[in-house]
Amino acid sequence: MTLHALTEYARYRWKAKRLHGVHSPFAYDFSEKVLYQHAVNEKDDRLKAYKWLRPRYFTLLAKILSYYNYTNLHCLTHDNEDEPVSCDLLLLKDDAPGDWVRLFNKYQPYLANNCAVMVSGIHKTKRHSAKWQRLYNHPKVMCSIDLYGVGLLFFRKEFKEKQHFVLKY
Repeated sequence: MTLHALTEYARYRWKAKRLHGVHSPFAYDFSEKVLYQHAVNEKDDRLKAYKWLRPRYFTLLAKILSYYNYTNLHCLTHDNEDEPVSCDLLLLKDDAPGDWVRLFNKYQPYLANNCAVMVSGIHKTKRHSAKWQRLYNHPKVMCSIDLYGVGLLFFRKEFKEKQHFVLKY
């Protein structure tokens, strides 16, 4: 773990809220019914290609797919960025941090209401943290959740104000 990652982890632990520290109905529901839910189907065939995620985030991915009934999952890296994307949940892998913002800007117009983006390794390096901040500050992102190892961006028209949460997981 780099010094930056260690510093970011300490900052994360200081800021992160549990269930009762969250005052947004969406974030509370997400915490209660996704983060802290134990039952999950990790044997879903769609998940086989995502074993590269750390086990806790792999489980989170399975929970998100199940709870939000996402049917299409796609992972973008610099190797497959020219593939057509039509999905409910888009993953941006941390092997190309310089490309996150460019990939996001390229594919964000194709994401419909209620879609989400999961970004891995958001605090691995200073560059990762800076790119993550640019993503969650994007004008189209109305809700973001920082879970230290991954970040989640939600696109929902019902959000009237931009919201950013740091949640314990």
